[in-house]
Amino acid sequence: MADVSHLRPARPFPPGPALCLAALPFFVNDFFNIWVRDPGLWLGLDYLFRLGPLLFLALLVRAGRMGPADLGLSRLAWPRFLAWFAVLVLAGLALDRFGLRVLELWLPGTALGRIPQIADPGLRLLDLSLGLGLVAISEEIVFRGLARSALAGLGAWPCVVLSGLVFGAGHWSLGLAACLNAALIGALFMVSTMRAKSVWPAAAAHYVINLVYFSGLGA
Repeated sequence: MADVSHLRPARPFPPGPALCLAALPFFVNDFFNIWVRDPGLWLGLDYLFRLGPLLFLALLVRAGRMGPADLGLSRLAWPRFLAWFAVLVLAGLALDRFGLRVLELWLPGTALGRIPQIADPGLRLLDLSLGLGLVAISEEIVFRGLARSALAGLGAWPCVVLSGLVFGAGHWSLGLAACLNAALIGALFMVSTMRAKSVWPAAAAHYVINLVYFSGLGA
């Protein structure tokens, strides 16, 4: 009999352990907000700690141990995409502009570090374009797409709440206000991902919200 073992489908990689491994670098990355003050070094480390999880997940997909849909990378009709995108941008901007400021008044002085300001025009342009794009896609794939696969068995609302809390905790160095604000936005984005079965509206909205915030347009 011919050997057909090479034709057997790869054993799926459990989404729970995959989420732990992919999310860990984001938590470690926050240490650099405390100690690193050089913008170029900070950006290099930030990009590295985001590309790592994406490479890990890409290898799992390539090996057939996880599918694109497990990461929320599913196609979405344009009308539905635009509807969710608009809702998320408006709600996210409101939380970032007003919600975060209220939380900072209630919870002052809890930040351990900060993101360094980028003065160099070229470096700033790079970060506002490719950098923020990497932030949006990496965080949405890990904390929404993969988290949805890992937590779906718990039920819809536990998945929304837990994923939001994990995402918020990933901003630990920036203080309690930043953590809570990120948790609220993360929970909202998870609702979108679960309903749309795709991370694309949240990823696009994430980029726009961060662009407004870090460019100073929302000041």
